[in-house]
Amino acid sequence: MLGMLQQFAAQLTYAEKVSLLSDLKAMIAAELMDDPEDPAVCPHCGCPTFIRKGHERSGGQRWLCRGCARTFSGSTKGLLANSKLDRAVWMAFAECMADALSLRESALRCGVALSTAWFMRHRVCEAIQTRLVPFRTEGRCQIDATHFTESFSGNHTKSGFKMPRKTHKNGQSVHKRGISNEQVYVMTGINELGDCFCELVDRGMETIEEVKGCLSGRIGEQTQVISDMHRSYPKAIAALGAASHVTVDPKDRSTGDINMVNSLHSRLQKFIRTFNGVATRRLQHYLDWFCYREQFKNSDADKRETLFRHEAEGTYETTRREYAQTPHPFMGYWDGATSTVV
Repeated sequence: MLGMLQQFAAQLTYAEKVSLLSDLKAMIAAELMDDPEDPAVCPHCGCPTFIRKGHERSGGQRWLCRGCARTFSGSTKGLLANSKLDRAVWMAFAECMADALSLRESALRCGVALSTAWFMRHRVCEAIQTRLVPFRTEGRCQIDATHFTESFSGNHTKSGFKMPRKTHKNGQSVHKRGISNEQVYVMTGINELGDCFCELVDRGMETIEEVKGCLSGRIGEQTQVISDMHRSYPKAIAALGAASHVTVDPKDRSTGDINMVNSLHSRLQKFIRTFNGVATRRLQHYLDWFCYREQFKNSDADKRETLFRHEAEGTYETTRREYAQTPHPFMGYWDGATSTVV
């Protein structure tokens, strides 16, 4: 059968082949999508008590929440259920995200506007964040922070945001000696089981309380921690009850190494550079995206199909307007500074 179809397709014109490819992608997308499971809680209020209430036009079961008295189905707040775009477009976008393509390239391949591709990216990031496996607390792990220059990039016409400093041109004003308060830090960790995490914490240097809050739930009594000699780590890790804590001097190789987390930093920095500037207020989504890639990079399953399945099963909360009005984090540093209108 496949050989006959290939011979038939070879006789088609270019336009007919493009049309056939589009139809095939739509059929593959429908094949990959599973029927929605019965919900565990109300997607509106989180109440676990609800009853059956009729069916949708497609035949799917609808439910009535006992808590908020609103109806919903298994696809309510679903990423694809609330989209006007065809499933094949979302599958094509999953391929673009699996390859970490730029927004312009993604928009061109999917046949959507640039602003639509941007919103699709953040919808997917919000959906896959729920797919990240928890960081297991047993065995050895390495932790360290990596820094990024604070960025206010983006369209601020709807939010009314005013720049608190002069704009950086060609990166010339970014390069400063040491760690400044115009940099934000991301706490990262990786263990021997292959789990990793990346969390945007604050600006400047790490503090004991910030490190403790970030590592809470990720370090336990069975965790053997390895870190560099930053002064905030010993007290924070001791307060979390780690089994042991070894500090490594990067200038003295005899004390050990933190090559796993350094390699993680290298991959993370390379991933972020791919997008030519990520606004700090959007950075956590890109960190989640990076951790998702790390989580499934050794999987035997096709990464594009896996991402599309998670798109189809995922949900999101933030609307387009709410994304536009997302506040910039850690702005207390700029309080009292003279705003510069750009």
